Amino acid sequence: LFPEDASGATALMKNGDIAMYQAKVAGKNCYRFYSRAMDQAVERRVRMEQELRGAWERGELSLMYQPVFCLQDDTCIGAEALLRWQHEDGTVVPPDRFIPFAEDAGLIQLVTRRVLELVVKDLSGFFRQYPRFRLGVNLSPRDLQSMETPQLLAEMQRALGAGNGRFVVEATERGLLEEASAQDVVA
Repeated sequence: LFPEDASGATALMKNGDIAMYQAKVAGKNCYRFYSRAMDQAVERRVRMEQELRGAWERGELSLMYQPVFCLQDDTCIGAEALLRWQHEDGTVVPPDRFIPFAEDAGLIQLVTRRVLELVVKDLSGFFRQYPRFRLGVNLSPRDLQSMETPQLLAEMQRALGAGNGRFVVEATERGLLEEASAQDVVA
């Protein structure tokens, strides 16, 4: 609203765009009034995108492997690859914060490619040595819709020697929840 939210046409249009984006995020058939908090949220998104883009090069992103045990014979039969981000300032950015952001910012496919490359580097030869071992990797809905993902996964399986169902692809929880919400709306 003029003049409360901006003193000129350019700033008013920018602030209107910010409010429109917030309305789209909130869902269809709604509106939002501009507030300074929206500007701050946009600034945080821009800063996080810049930080995430450089996180690989700074060595802030790493893979951890959560083991999966067979309770019958108490042996490790697999693992799930989990991406972790320790920011350069020492704080840990939780995956439930940076993974959805990477999905929304269009960075998830780059992140996924790097994760799969690290898995191959870390576990090369591992599958041949341990015949029961299975590895789980989470993929986002955007990864699953990408035309290059099947080829990338096939290359990874060959490099690891992980055939016969020993490489498990899981959909991210957020993707499943969004899919369920979309079906509820349609039904």
